[in-house]
Amino acid sequence: MGHSRREKQTTHERIVRVAAKRFRERGLEGIGVADVMKEAGVTVGGFYKHFGSRDELVVEALATAFKDLDVGKSIRRTWRNFSRTT
Repeated sequence: MGHSRREKQTTHERIVRVAAKRFRERGLEGIGVADVMKEAGVTVGGFYKHFGSRDELVVEALATAFKDLDVGKSIRRTWRNFSRTT
């Protein structure tokens, strides 16, 4: 039985949230895909239904972590100001 798009999206978001939290706590090398998936309540085999690679998860998780810390706005603002001066 397949999962609805909404269920898949919810699962994807849960995986990203768990990864963002753990990366903040332990660093990028401090936690593996299996650990993230287990904590998110998803099988390791399901990882590739959501991400093409660990790097893809890292990018999404870091973006989420920055949003959570409200740093994302500051980084975008800084980048915009930088790009205007170059």
